[in-house]
Amino acid sequence: MNMREVAITGIGAVGPHGVGLDGMLDGRFVFSAWPEAASPPHAESLIASVGDYPRTRYFNERALRLMDKPMMLASFAAGSALEDAGYGDGEAPEDCATLLGTARSEQTSVHKFSLPLLQGRPERINPAEFPLVARNIACGQMAIRFGLRGPSSVLASGPLASLQAVARAAGLIRSGRAKVALAGGVEALSRFALRFCRDYYGDAALAGRPAFFGDKGGGLIPSEGACMLVLEDAELAEARGARVYARLGGWHAGRLGRGDAVQSLLDGWRRAADAEPDLLLPGAGGAGRDHERLETRALRRWLAERAGQPCKLLAARALAGEGESWSGALQVALAAASLASRRAPATPDVAADADPALARAAAGGVLPAAAAALALGNDAAGAFCALELRR
Repeated sequence: MNMREVAITGIGAVGPHGVGLDGMLDGRFVFSAWPEAASPPHAESLIASVGDYPRTRYFNERALRLMDKPMMLASFAAGSALEDAGYGDGEAPEDCATLLGTARSEQTSVHKFSLPLLQGRPERINPAEFPLVARNIACGQMAIRFGLRGPSSVLASGPLASLQAVARAAGLIRSGRAKVALAGGVEALSRFALRFCRDYYGDAALAGRPAFFGDKGGGLIPSEGACMLVLEDAELAEARGARVYARLGGWHAGRLGRGDAVQSLLDGWRRAADAEPDLLLPGAGGAGRDHERLETRALRRWLAERAGQPCKLLAARALAGEGESWSGALQVALAAASLASRRAPATPDVAADADPALARAAAGGVLPAAAAALALGNDAAGAFCALELRR
């Protein structure tokens, strides 16, 4: 079968930094104090929450009243990505696929819907809020609003879900099942979601600013936002004169076994890389969790094996906090934007005890004209993946 080449032609993002990627690439400070109403675990605990953005760009006020925050964020990012790709409202192909990754976006709506029952007042349950408890509601809303009737799917596999969504969308295009796809991730914060973060991450992980690529780690910063990408058949993109940020290359996913975990990660990265990468975008959150330290050891070995081949490092979560699936989609978006601009931004909050080679690689800088990048992910359960992009 003739496999089609996949191009990224549109990026839409809304997060703590604002709309688009400019604020993030400019190093805009996005973290704020953990709200007192949500019982901060430490005096220095931080969050990365979305501020004001033009919510009514794609929906009127009445429609917005029927939506929860994940639906608003995901739909706004989707519309922005379509605009960025050159598709006006209603102009995207009807067979455009929609794929969304999330780890926890429905939590707040589930809590709100079930709270009367938990309080012993079931008569106060609002049936109109029931659809919001479904994880696929945001993806469905995107498809309805923009008239997209292609394959639609939500992946809820944790922090790697949006990377997997992008890879699956690319597979649909390569196999000819779709010409265009919207793919990305969304997460949302609330008082309930922050309490969940305390239970899930542990209070010890939520103190202060992060510290990347060191042995000790720093604080984890819960984040919210949405990032969507327009993927399309490269021939279609060329025919309509679309700007191409990057092309998607190899993909590999697996699970760690009982052997050398560092070597397993390295082998997986190599299987995804058709070309030697000039930019690595690790999934580290800067808190020194076990899987983060494993990734750091793998990065250290990767750079040591390629001492004569310069490679940049960019940690997306250093710019926007730990947003699970929305941060994963952001890794891909930052990779594409960096390749297109031929410049990788610096990673802030590099740990004081970071290996000097990692610290130098995280300083940012110019990329070659024909650069390639790898967006990396691994989680606490032993799953890992790598997605290649090239200019």
